[in-house]
Amino acid sequence: MVGLSRIFLIVDVLIHPRNVLNLFAGYWSISVVVPTLLLISCSDRQHRNPFDPETKNSDVIISHLRAIAGDRRVTLKWDYTQFKDISGLELNRWAGENAETKVISLGANNASYVDTEVQNGIEYNYRLTLIIAGEGKRDVGTWERATPGTAIAWVADTGTGLVWRLAPDGRNSLFAQGRFSFLTSIAADTWDGSCWVSDRGYSGLYRIDGDGNIEQIPVAIAEVELFAIEPKHRIGWIIDGSGNNVWWVSLNSLQDSLRLNPVDAHFSKAVSLYPVFEACWIVDRDANRVVLYHNTGARIDEWPKLDSPLKIATSSKTEVADEFGRYYSSVAWVLIDGGRRVAKLEVGVDKQVIDLPFSGAIAVDVDELNGNCWILAPNDLAAYDRQGMLLAHWDDLPEAQDFAIDARHEQIWIVGDDSVWKMGMDQGDLTRLQGFRKPFRIVVDAGQGL
Repeated sequence: MVGLSRIFLIVDVLIHPRNVLNLFAGYWSISVVVPTLLLISCSDRQHRNPFDPETKNSDVIISHLRAIAGDRRVTLKWDYTQFKDISGLELNRWAGENAETKVISLGANNASYVDTEVQNGIEYNYRLTLIIAGEGKRDVGTWERATPGTAIAWVADTGTGLVWRLAPDGRNSLFAQGRFSFLTSIAADTWDGSCWVSDRGYSGLYRIDGDGNIEQIPVAIAEVELFAIEPKHRIGWIIDGSGNNVWWVSLNSLQDSLRLNPVDAHFSKAVSLYPVFEACWIVDRDANRVVLYHNTGARIDEWPKLDSPLKIATSSKTEVADEFGRYYSSVAWVLIDGGRRVAKLEVGVDKQVIDLPFSGAIAVDVDELNGNCWILAPNDLAAYDRQGMLLAHWDDLPEAQDFAIDARHEQIWIVGDDSVWKMGMDQGDLTRLQGFRKPFRIVVDAGQGL
């Protein structure tokens, strides 16, 4: 019989996504909530209680306490219902060093509780106490932390073909959906909290809603290489698999399929795009240029003779309207020269080229609140203000693949080799969710409020 200390060691490991993925062999439409289940076969005698080393059970199923943050709520889950001599449960909660511990009394058969007496942005700590007949109270496990909030983070993992939705505090996953054959991109729709997925194995797009339900959306393109969403007008922009064509679609008129509207231009190899308002910044790598197009098909501006442009980002902070009533962001940042430099592009202004304090930059994002530009390399992160002045440089990051800036909550989400890190812009409040197979992309919907 496995001792209880060994049981809880195994349970703590099973919280990570990788260990759950091995339980599923289906292709796709698997919706996974990361469980912390342990099945142990010992004998056919009923286990008397979880702390008695002499007792046995043929099928003991326990689930360690999990505290899953949500918007103005924390969902607590566990399972000790197999133990017949547990007469009750107590859920203990405290929210700070000077706060009193709140005790919530529950029946022995309870396996979950939703705590709605919480505030977004405050960290809460939970611990479960079992009341065992004839033995009294026994605490189970360590304190579990959760910080409720509005942020919705989605992670695409090519190693498993799954797209994960994470809790606002980055400590747990809520569910995963897959398995996708050849994930190429994901995009968050802030209008309804859904995630859109492109997969070369399907000539269309998938949409995953906030509850994990998935639907297929046909698109008359053989392969969708990249998909991005402009949230205010709900316009989706598509680069096809060849990189020669760019299209836009209206998500407001979504029926059984999406109606494609072509951007009237030829691209040598479009590799990146970033839409804001009714326009989209498009990187044409092989032509060494960036173009800004309106959804009417009109070209607003173009920046030629860039040195191998790669990723691009902008924000609504630089919104302008021209004499034709076309709205767009007037400033974007694009990585060039193999990620050794970044170019600041502004409509009607000569480009500004900045040497980075590191080489091999792989991603760029722009702060929606103040327009600062953030640039990621595998082990470095730098921030520049709107004038191109270096604000910060961190050079001790874990190996990174992608990142997203949540300016509303002053947080940075970073995808590593097998983990997702979340930290404050002051490098505080670090959390880590590990166990992914090969994550490559993260998108974050900050939501409203805290």
